[in-house]
Amino acid sequence: MLISNTANALYQEGTVTDGLEIINDKDMLDVLYDYYHVCNKKELVKACNSDWRFAIPKDIADEDGVIPRTPYVALKDDANWTTIDKISDRLEKFVSEQVKLYRKGYRR
Repeated sequence: MLISNTANALYQEGTVTDGLEIINDKDMLDVLYDYYHVCNKKELVKACNSDWRFAIPKDIADEDGVIPRTPYVALKDDANWTTIDKISDRLEKFVSEQVKLYRKGYRR
């Protein structure tokens, strides 16, 4: 199971300073401000750091079973990345699937 928060999307690639620089994409920031109901970068970072999501690796892997190094996560209705409050239900489903496979003689 992969567990992460959405904060990684806030930081510019290739930052060379000691701190992490927030993206300068005004349109993207406006979408994020609206989604998280915040009005500045400091509040946005705090909101993203609190927005934990999880995915089952096989659900986000490509056809060769490779998991993307930087997977995309939709803020709303992502089919694979789910909010952390639903982790128990998804984990129970996953374990149930694995037990069925085990009983059929399939081993990973």
